[in-house]
Amino acid sequence: MTRRDQVRLARLASERRAADVCRRLGRGRAGLATVAATAAFLGIFLTVFRITFVCFGNQSGEATSVRLWTMGCLGREQWATIFGLVVSLGAFAGYRFLSAAVASADAEMRIAILDLERTLLTFGQNDRGKPNTCSAT
Repeated sequence: MTRRDQVRLARLASERRAADVCRRLGRGRAGLATVAATAAFLGIFLTVFRITFVCFGNQSGEATSVRLWTMGCLGREQWATIFGLVVSLGAFAGYRFLSAAVASADAEMRIAILDLERTLLTFGQNDRGKPNTCSAT
């Protein structure tokens, strides 16, 4: 097996390991994306549910509208939407941060692999590409 073949095998092994590390670093991104996509909708759904069943109660007509504004029921029932939006924005920010960190780590690993390959191929050679010789006097 030639030196170039050994270096190629080392590069392939390094690339496999780098891909494994990036996959492990990226775990949880799908969960964060799911939370970011569904938390706001869940909050809106809960708000509509609570306004419909708590504020309206057994009343009907214009009296219900007056009750909503005079007692502040509409403002009190929006906590679920606000909470859902806060959770959604937090999950989205975490997803973006994690994605950027994984992409950065992947780029750095690729650069390191290329540098390793270059170093292994040129190890023991002088500037002209010839093997170094030890001159003892």
